[in-house]
Order: sequence, then C-alpha cells, then structure tokens
Amino acid sequence: MAYTAGRTHADSFRQVIAAGIAPSLTYEELRDAARNSPSEAAGLGRGRPSWWRALAMAVGYQGLTPEDLTDAAHLYRVSRHLAPRSKWRPDESRLYLQILQITGAIDELESELGKVHEVREDDRLTLEIDLAAARHGVGSEEWNRKLDNLTGRWDVRPVRLARDGATPFDSLAAPGPSGTEDGPLVTVVMSAFRPGPEIFSAVRSILDQTWGNLELLVLDDASGPDFAGILNDVAGLDQRIRVLVQPQNRGTYAARNRAVREARGEFITFQDSDDWSHPERIARQVQPLLESSAVHSTMSRSIRCTEDLGFQHLGMPTSRKNASSLMFPRAVIERLGGFDPIRKSADSEFLERLVAALPGKQILLRDQLAFVRLTAGSLSRGDFRAHWVHPSRWEYTESYRTWHQQIKAGAAPSISIDPAQRSFQAPRRFAKDTGIPVETPDLQVVLGGDFRGDSYTAVPLYDELVALVERGVRVGIMQMELVGRPVAHPQPLAPEFRRLVEDGSVVHVLPTEEAHTDLLLVHDPAVLQFPTAEPQALAADRVAILAHRGGAESTGGALWSARDVTAAALDLFGSTPTWIPAGPGVRTELADVPGLVVHDADAVDPVVPDLWAARRRRTPSELPTVGFASFEGGDLWPASDEDFLGAYPTADDVDVRLLGAVDHAPRVAGRLPTEWLIYRTGELSQRQFLQQLDYVPCFPADVIRQPPAHLARAMAAGSVVIVPERFRPFYGEAAVYAAPGDVLELVRHLETHPAERSELARAVARHLDARHDAGRFVNLVTGLIPSRI
Repeated sequence: MAYTAGRTHADSFRQVIAAGIAPSLTYEELRDAARNSPSEAAGLGRGRPSWWRALAMAVGYQGLTPEDLTDAAHLYRVSRHLAPRSKWRPDESRLYLQILQITGAIDELESELGKVHEVREDDRLTLEIDLAAARHGVGSEEWNRKLDNLTGRWDVRPVRLARDGATPFDSLAAPGPSGTEDGPLVTVVMSAFRPGPEIFSAVRSILDQTWGNLELLVLDDASGPDFAGILNDVAGLDQRIRVLVQPQNRGTYAARNRAVREARGEFITFQDSDDWSHPERIARQVQPLLESSAVHSTMSRSIRCTEDLGFQHLGMPTSRKNASSLMFPRAVIERLGGFDPIRKSADSEFLERLVAALPGKQILLRDQLAFVRLTAGSLSRGDFRAHWVHPSRWEYTESYRTWHQQIKAGAAPSISIDPAQRSFQAPRRFAKDTGIPVETPDLQVVLGGDFRGDSYTAVPLYDELVALVERGVRVGIMQMELVGRPVAHPQPLAPEFRRLVEDGSVVHVLPTEEAHTDLLLVHDPAVLQFPTAEPQALAADRVAILAHRGGAESTGGALWSARDVTAAALDLFGSTPTWIPAGPGVRTELADVPGLVVHDADAVDPVVPDLWAARRRRTPSELPTVGFASFEGGDLWPASDEDFLGAYPTADDVDVRLLGAVDHAPRVAGRLPTEWLIYRTGELSQRQFLQQLDYVPCFPADVIRQPPAHLARAMAAGSVVIVPERFRPFYGEAAVYAAPGDVLELVRHLETHPAERSELARAVARHLDARHDAGRFVNLVTGLIPSRI
C-alpha cells in the first residue's frame, strides 16, 4: 500500500495505514507521538512494526509537506524500536537510510549502516560516499577512498576531482593517458540544445577516451545565434569534433537520426551533453562487438548524482543501465531506420526494438562507466519518482512494446522518416513540434476504470467498451487504479484494450493530457475512494458513476463510501456526479446519503455474446473441463479445503483448470494436486481462460452476497455455471444450484443428459437478453450525454 500511496500522492492512505496500527487514532496522532518519543509511540495500538514501516514509507514517498521526510524518519524509528532485528526488504532499508542522509541525521546514518544488512551493494556504497562527504567533504581522502570502493570494482582508473570545474561534477576526471587503444573508427553522437558550460565536461570525457580512433558529432538542435560562440569553442577543442546545426528544433532523436546518417564510424554510440563518461567506456564496450559477430550491441551502467556529487535520489537506486551508452555497428541503422523522432524516451524504444528485430544478443556490462547529472530542469527527472512513471512515458512504452511484439512475429522494424506515418501511437506530450499530427480528443464518452489485465473490472469493462464502439460512440478510456490490490509499479493495460487503442477504435485519455468528453462514465466507485492528488487534465461536461455493488460488497478489497467518492469526483473533475445503482439494494444504500444525485434507471451490466462465444467442439475422448478464476482475491474461492476439493474434484473423468488459485488452493500431502492445471495470473487473458471451460463452479465465502461479473461471461461462452442456492435471485433458471460436494456427480449427470444442457442453454440466452442486453446499456449511456447546443 505504501507504493500505491507514493504513486498516487493520495494522503488518505495515511489514515488507512494508521487505522491498521491503532483503529482509534488518526495519522496525525500517531505522527505526533512518533515526533515526541518513538519508544512511547511503539506502545500505541497493535504493536505492528511492519505497519509503522509502511506508514513511514508512504509519508516518505509522498513528500507532501516540508516536514514529511523528518516525520518519515520518526515513524521508521518506531518500527525499528518495535523489532530491532527484523529483516526488511532492500527498498525499505534504502528509503530509511536515504531519509536519514537527506534529513542530516548523519550520526544515526553511520550507526544504521553498520546494522542494516538488507541493502544492495550499490546503495550501501553510495550512502557511504555521501556519509564521507558530510564528515570530511567532497574530494577528501576519505571520500576518494569510498568512491574507489564503488568504481574500483570494475578495475578502472580511479575517479578524482582533478579538473578546475564550476561544480564538483564538472571537476570529474580519471587521470591517465588517452588514445592508447586503436581499432575501428567509433562515432560518438552528442545532441545539444542551448548548451551551457557543462557541455565541455561531456566533450572532454569523450576526448579523454583510451580509444583513440573516434569522431564526435555534436548536433546543435537549433539553439540559435546566442549559442554559436560556445559551439564554436567546442568545435575548436579537437579536430575529431564536427558540429552540425539543425535547421529547426525537433528534439534529441531527430538530431540523432541526422547524426547516424552522417556518421563515418564502423560503430556508433551516444553521449548526453551534460554527463561524464569514464575514459575506458568506449574501449570496454567496443571489445565484445569485435570479439563476436553474435553480439549486436553493448551497453554499460551509470551512476546518477547531483552537480555537488550527492548520490541519493529518494526511493530510487543510484545505479542503472545507461541508455545513452548504447553501442552498435552502423549497419544496424540500415535495418532499423533510426530513432522514433519524438521528444522523449525514443532511446529506450530503439534499444528494445534492436533486441526484438535482430538475431544475436545485447551485452550489458556491469561496469559503471558514466556519471549522469541529475538537475531539476532536466527533460527526464520530472518524469520519474519512486514507483511512479509519468503517464506519457508509460503509455509510450506500452505502445511501442505492442509494436515490438509484431516485429518479433515478422513485421518490418524500420521507423518511417515521415513523422506522420506512425507504426504505433505517440503521446501528444512527446509529439509536440516534431511534425507528428497532434489533436486534442473531443469525445462523447470516456470510460473510467481499472483496465489492467488482472483487475476484476477488466471483463465487464471490455463488454461496455465494445458495446459503445459498435454503436459508433466516440469513446475513450481512462485508467483509474483500484487500490484494493496495490502493486509496486504501474501495470499495463490488458491486451484487448491495448489493441483497441492501437487500431484507433478508442482513445487512451491520459490524466496529464488535455481532452474533452461529454460524459465521464466511472465503472466502479472504488477507483475514486482514494483519489490521486495529481491534477487531471480531462474536461468532462458530466460525470456518472455506475454502482454495480454496495460500498461494502467488494471482494477485491476495494470498498467505497458514496460521500467520499462524490467529493473526489467534484474535486477532480469539477462536476457533481450522477449515481446509477444496479438494483434496489444499492439504491437504498445511496438514498441514505444526503445530497446525492441518483438516476431513475438501474445500471446495466452488458454482455456482448460474440466476444465470448467459445466456438470449441469437444471430441468424444476429451474430458469435460471444470474450473474457475478469481480476479478479486481469496473470498471467491471455497472457504474450506473440503469444499475446495469438492468444487474442483481430482477425479479421473474431469479436467480441472484454475486461474489465480496458487495462494488459495489447498495442499494435499504438502503439495497442490497434480490433477489440476493451475495458471498464474497473467499467463492468459480472462476471456481466453473462460472459453476453455465447460463447467464453472463458484462457491465463495458466505460474506459474498453477489456473484462476480465474469460468471455471466462464462454463461455467454457456453459454460454451465454452478453456484450456491443464495445466488438464485441473480440467475433464476440460467444456473445450476448445488453444494460443493455435489459438483462431480452433477457434472457426470449433465454429461449424460444433453437435453438438460440444451434447456439450460436456452435459459441462459433468455437471462442474458433480459439482464445483460448491450443495447439497453448503450441507450442508458447515450441518454446521459449532455446535448451540445
């Protein structure tokens, strides 16, 4: 939950975690107690050190106030006091130690570094460097010794502050002779826009390389006449430098495309104009390419730091692979056609496309051969924080990876030189002033919900979306995370939604990009229970919320309060929402909340039959398949081992298949039954799984009052749904009612009585038409769209 809290910046998570520590106390009360005395605060509530630690991480990741980092340190101390010897995850330890360093708790940092063992080596070494800087100063003998511990692992020249630079970063050097190694010409490409003095540090780090046979192409991205002087000075540093000027500013990757066309080298690599490369970088990266034709590219790792050579970036590792270090034979360009000419992230796309398109392998050296400068105004720094990636970058990554799958299947891997001819979608933020056509979407309906593949809402959302698209509605989707199943990192859209986005059937509306819609239709109120603190750029004339279940009925942990959700909708989108309940029970619940706007009609859960028709034929020798999938947590599985084995029997005359059951299925004699085929979540789509099944028993815990939405889709796929008697009001004659222990005999009976199955299929058709008609859903939604005058 701490990761989701940090990603969304929703401060309401603090109260939720606080309630897990002490139900009667607020976050503010726990925080104040930790400020006053961590040892006394440890006596509050249930004494849960992991929950105190989660609270510390949430506050630290969020950083919503100037005091948050200091408060996070206090909360961490409570957890440490409760369990001084407990084992933490490496990222928990890193954040704790980083907070101590950033808040100036140097004595405590030194003490904890000796106690905390669950820290990755790179993190520990950079923390020790920062500790030496605080104790003795940057560039001191102790600081040099600690820096040698980091870089000396790769047997390279020691790095020192050996230049008279404007900043410690610009003073970096690894003294020694240059040009001592010879071989094929290597072209180093460096793009620059309105460069400052830092470009000289980057250029000199290339000129100081031990690999002497190189050329440096500096591409000026139309900086203007005010920067001609500094670029002339760069050109005068060495005869191996050529400065090329772009006629208009089109971004780093358009500049790189020109450079690779003009490159003379047998191999090409890159250098950012404000970073520093170790003198041995090029020589070490070119060697594997010379030794083996099976190697198509190499990369090395980098160390990220500030201009003052501070190595901590809160919640983030210091070392990572250096995308700008990519090196490959020039002939690769003939195959790939260059970089995607957008504003950001095309280096990541290119290197992944290279791996997808070419036989052979890419070698990532463990050697940390570059220092990457972190500055507040850099193009990329604002796009990343711990467990969060800017939506535009994430969308771009999802889109190009979809195309790369097509490349692996045989599609051409070349990027068109015409920016308007796209092989995949580009976020508008990345396409600005690149020649790529950009339009602000003007939609009739934006469907808001959780479109991730393992979300329990993905199945009904797909039916809703297809129903609208097939009726010609201009529709978009907007990802809103359900926090009942928190994850550490953003997750991709389910493949079926991604396909609709890529073929242009729907628009993926990003929260950071301007768009207009007549109607924002929120599929599940729970996505607004813990609203993000990030501003939303979508302008919606009207907001409506479908309430298929009551606020306390979610089986995925995603509960909601109508009062909170209404306030969130008003705050995020400036509109009081219209609620659409699914039936009298939810309508009664909403009526108890003053001031809500509730629609007269009931919500419809549409099922589009053609999406679910299995079109499979069993041969006489094939066993009937019995199975179930839970996308909403453990409550949908049978509560006891006896019921579990009854519902999903291990008999020889049935084929049992389960999805998502690994953590909930009983172990017989210490292992899962070998008779079961168990898929892990993500191995195949929900639709692919349901279309395999002939019988779908569902016997959830007694607290579950409403069956999951995907059972109606199982019916549409031709499966027989077997449920407890309490679900008869939902399905009538369209399902079979039994106890878990009766499932096997029931399957055997229906297998030998096809007439009963045929009658059941007719009842299912009547049920789907009466309760799940897609036309009724579309009419309901289009009736909510405000008329344009």
